[in-house]
Amino acid sequence: LTTEAEAREARYAFLAEVKASVSTGVVLTGHTADDQAETVLFRAVRGSGPDGLVGIRPAREDGVERPLLRVWRTDIETYAMRVGLPFREDPSNRDTSWTRNRIRNVILPALEEAVPGAKSSLARLAVLSEMQREALEGLSSLALGQCAVRGSAVEGSFVLDLAVLSAWPDAVIAQVLREAGRRLGLALGSGAVERTLRLIRQGRDGASVDLAGRHAATRSSGALRLGPTPLPAATEGPGAGPRVVIPAAGETGQAQWSAGAGLRRVRWGPCRRASPEGPIVWSEGQGEEARLTPGPPPGEPALKDADAAAVLSAAGLTFPLELRTRKPGDRMEWTGHDRRLKKIMTETGVPSFDRDTTPVLADALGSVLWIPGLTASGHGAETVGPGRGPSSQPAPDWFCVTLSRLEGEAEP
Repeated sequence: LTTEAEAREARYAFLAEVKASVSTGVVLTGHTADDQAETVLFRAVRGSGPDGLVGIRPAREDGVERPLLRVWRTDIETYAMRVGLPFREDPSNRDTSWTRNRIRNVILPALEEAVPGAKSSLARLAVLSEMQREALEGLSSLALGQCAVRGSAVEGSFVLDLAVLSAWPDAVIAQVLREAGRRLGLALGSGAVERTLRLIRQGRDGASVDLAGRHAATRSSGALRLGPTPLPAATEGPGAGPRVVIPAAGETGQAQWSAGAGLRRVRWGPCRRASPEGPIVWSEGQGEEARLTPGPPPGEPALKDADAAAVLSAAGLTFPLELRTRKPGDRMEWTGHDRRLKKIMTETGVPSFDRDTTPVLADALGSVLWIPGLTASGHGAETVGPGRGPSSQPAPDWFCVTLSRLEGEAEP
C-alpha cells in the first residue's frame, strides 16, 4: 500500500469481510474526537466546502458506526487504564512520513499550544458544518424541484431553467449541481462545480464545460443541460431520431416515442367536441378519458406539463403524417410566413441540445404542421395543452395528435 487512502480502503474491505463472515449487523470503530479534529483541519487546508468540513460521519451506509467520535483519546485511555482494559496502539501512528501522522503528532500540538482549545474548536466546526450541510441540502432540494425542466437518472440527463436556478445563491446552486450529478452517478469535484457556476453566471449561449465521466454542462436558450457528451447516437444530427407514421385520416392508433426528454406516448385519430362549449374528446377507439382540453372532471388527472395535442382540420391534411425529428431544410408556416424550422426553434427558445430530439409533425409533402407543446402552423392546427385550448368554433372534420408522458415515468 502506497497511500493513506489505499490503506484506509483495505481496512474497511477487511472489516466488511469479517462482518459478512459472522453475520453481524454493524462494525464499530474507535474513531475519537482527536481523529475528527485532524480530519477537519486536513480538509480545511485542502479547501473543502461544508461537505468536507463535516469530517468523519458517525455512521456509514455499509454498517460501520463510530460511537466514540465525540470522546477525546486521552479520556478513553484514562478510562481503559482505570478499569484494566487492555488496548494497543498502532506503532505506525508515530511515523511522520504520513501526512495524517504529521498533523496528529506535529501540527495539531503546535496549533493547540499557539491557540489553546484549537482541537475542540475544530471538532465543533464539524458539528456546525453538519448543520449547515443539512440546511443546504434542504434548500438545494427545493431549488432543484423549482428549476428542473425535466430529467432523471433514467433519462441520463437533467435540463435546468437558468433563470430560476441563477436566482439562488452560489452555495445553493453548487449543492444543486452536486445533487443532480449524484443522481446521474457522477461525483462532481470542486473544479467541475466552479466551472459550471462560471458557465451559469457568465457563460455565453452554446458554451459547455466538462464535468466528469464523459459528461458536460451545456448552456443554451435559457437552459442548462447536465448529461453525456457526445450525445447518444440516436440524436447525432438532424433527422437521425425515431419516427411514427400516421397513415390515414380515419384511423386511430398509438405508439411510443423515445428521444430527448424520455419515453412518450403518441396517440392519433378523429376527434370531436362533446358539446358546443365542452371538451374535445376522441370520436372513437381512444376512450372518453382522452380529453384534450384543460380542467378535466373529478377523478381524472390534470394534464402534465409535458402533455400537448394538436387539433388539425382533416380536410387540409395530406396523409400519411409523420412524427419525427427535424431534417435539413425543414420549413413551417408560422405567424403568417413560411419560415425555416431552425429559425423558429431559435426564436421560440428551444435549446440547441434539444433541437435534434424535439418531435415535429409533418405531412406527406414534408411541410411541418406542429411542434408539440410549442407552436402550430397555419394549416388549420391549434395547439392544446395546460392552460390553453382550441377555439369554440365548430370544425366538421378534426384530427387530433397527442404526445404525453407515459404513466410511471420518472420525474425530476
